[in-house]
Amino acid sequence: MMRQLPSGQGVSRDTYRSIGAILGLGTGIVIMSGLGFSGLVAVSIFGASGCVAGGVAGEQLHAKRRRGS
Repeated sequence: MMRQLPSGQGVSRDTYRSIGAILGLGTGIVIMSGLGFSGLVAVSIFGASGCVAGGVAGEQLHAKRRRGS
């Protein structure tokens, strides 16, 4: 059963950051495969870079939505 948020309370910044990091991980791995890289080191580099970029993008999206622009 899903927990309901109290009225007026939106999604937290940490949630945006986590979702962005997960999407960034997937994007990094897709980019890695598209460029023809493989192996554990490549997954580590592309995955970590994607997680950081996705987390930052998620925080920026949260800030924009809170400002209302």
